Amino acid sequence: MPVQLSAADTAMVKAGVQSRLKDPNSAMFSSIVATSTQGGKLITICGLVNAKNSFGGYTGSQVFHTLSFRRKDGTLDVTPAMISIGDYVAEKMSADCVL
Repeated sequence: MPVQLSAADTAMVKAGVQSRLKDPNSAMFSSIVATSTQGGKLITICGLVNAKNSFGGYTGSQVFHTLSFRRKDGTLDVTPAMISIGDYVAEKMSADCVL
């Protein structure tokens, strides 16, 4: 089931993804979508990020994926350790989201 992310939710997701990048300030995001699973308890968030690598060049858009949930206060929990970017896990798990 699709989930509408608020501006604050989207900012949390972007900050989490940026924390995993070599050059966080170069990140350009697109196609961020979210779906709920397990009766709405888990939120799958996917999107595309293009950022500079250690050589200073942009990598091209890479798929990112994370599992998240809402805390009791309603805020989104985005744990950087749960974020996959541009790897096998991100590619396979992004099937949960239509990018």
